[in-house]
Amino acid sequence: MGAFDSGDRCSAELSAMETARLLTNELHHRVFNNLQLLMSLVDLQIFETESLEARASLSILQSRLRSISLVNEINVMAGGLGIVDAYELAKSMSTIASQIYSTPTRNVVLAVDGPSFPMRVDTAIPLVLIASEFFRGSISGAPEAVEPGDRPISASWRVSDPSRIDIELACEAESDAGSSSLIEVMVSQIGAKYALSLECGRSVLSLSLPRPPVA
Repeated sequence: MGAFDSGDRCSAELSAMETARLLTNELHHRVFNNLQLLMSLVDLQIFETESLEARASLSILQSRLRSISLVNEINVMAGGLGIVDAYELAKSMSTIASQIYSTPTRNVVLAVDGPSFPMRVDTAIPLVLIASEFFRGSISGAPEAVEPGDRPISASWRVSDPSRIDIELACEAESDAGSSSLIEVMVSQIGAKYALSLECGRSVLSLSLPRPPVA
């Protein structure tokens, strides 16, 4: 009788875990769909707005929504468990950066360098927003290229020990225009330390943050 009860409990626990997984996955799908709807509405507003200042502000909002949506999309593709792969996320960011920041005379190319490791969504979203905000500020603060060509930006990271992640973002720039209040808020949210500097014509953002357990 005891063995039967134990088997029933085990089966019930597995069923509850599967139900929780399915509900979590459905939640992430709904978040993803809502983000797509928001981005469509912002696109429509940009199209209908005549004010250049208003369109610029809406475009910044759009890039932030894309950054959040990117993390959510990768999470959903991985099963909706709230975990994303750092390297896959960075590679996807390179495509987004090119789409958002490239112009007819400036092809923005994001080079990524770092190991693959699992990262929680609640860490990945602030990091992607920090990177997006830094690159936007650095690129928009630089003069437009006279001749067509690539504009390299880079993201590199390393796991210095099991409990910390060190990240460096860099962009060719004439000033350290990559700072913003949003970066400060996101840095505070993930408990990171950061420094912004101008080195040999490059704006560099260095981050060091605790690596939360993914289990």
